Amino acid sequence: MEVMKAIMRVEINRKWLKGSIVLLLSICATTYFLLKSPRQHTSVKPKLITKSSSYFLPITIKGFSSANIPYTTMSIEDQTFIAQIDLGYAGYFALSTNIINNLHKKKFLGRKASFGIKGKDREYSVYEVEKISTENVSFYPVLADELTQEIQEDMHLGGEMTKDDTGILGWRLFQRFNVLIDCKNSIIALCDDLEMLKKRGYSVECFTCVPLFCIS
Repeated sequence: MEVMKAIMRVEINRKWLKGSIVLLLSICATTYFLLKSPRQHTSVKPKLITKSSSYFLPITIKGFSSANIPYTTMSIEDQTFIAQIDLGYAGYFALSTNIINNLHKKKFLGRKASFGIKGKDREYSVYEVEKISTENVSFYPVLADELTQEIQEDMHLGGEMTKDDTGILGWRLFQRFNVLIDCKNSIIALCDDLEMLKKRGYSVECFTCVPLFCIS
């Protein structure tokens, strides 16, 4: 009888030990994936490449999309592409899969998931790229979200479909700078202060300062 009780205790201890090991492994796996996920908001803070502490750097608006979103041309490494200037996009920068695949200087940070405007859950890769440039402005370093075909289709609300070589400049790319949006003269400019705008002939008295941050 005592032998049977001892055997039962051993079996109970074995089950408890197996359950503890499974629980520990689950905790370790969860911690690993949480630490592995890219910290989009804090890991990279884009800087400007400029030789002067006082600056006015215009980005030419090349046109407007079917959704009336301004776009410009950007370059990364040896590739030039069209990028929408979408201050409603809660990221730094997004770039199509085919261009990302051809980049040599990129660092894979991990995978992320988000819901598009159509309510679909999509996963995409996040990379750190060395530099992106326009004719007057360069940002470095920059987090680049992969803009897959499925994500582009989710973002499309009608009209002409977005080309697969199109990127997106989001509000996080500009959040550390003063941004002038002048659609009438087809420019978006980065400047150091309002005095610089006065020197450029802008009447700043009627300007309204608004934050680029949004509550998510």
